[in-house]
Amino acid sequence: MSMSDYVLREIRQSLDRPTRQEVFARLAELPPIQLAPRLPTSCETTGTSGEIDVIVVLDASAVVELVLVTAPGVRIRRRLSEPRISMHGPELVDLKVLNVLRT
Repeated sequence: MSMSDYVLREIRQSLDRPTRQEVFARLAELPPIQLAPRLPTSCETTGTSGEIDVIVVLDASAVVELVLVTAPGVRIRRRLSEPRISMHGPELVDLKVLNVLRT
């Protein structure tokens, strides 16, 4: 691959990404998520108390899809907005997401 092919590919990829304003407009169109009033701590048992049945650990790629409001992100959002789901993320998920959005 020549340098000009590489540069053209990078330009095309950057043009395919939504702008910041487009992302915020997409987010504004989505209905608000109703979160459970109380989420258990990681030490509590789940399922038997009737509060939380599923614990979901989000990968950074899933959070990126959520933030960019892509088709997979909408499906993830719909799934996470269901009651009885507790959402968690790895310690550095915010830095990983910001790194992807920065590029």
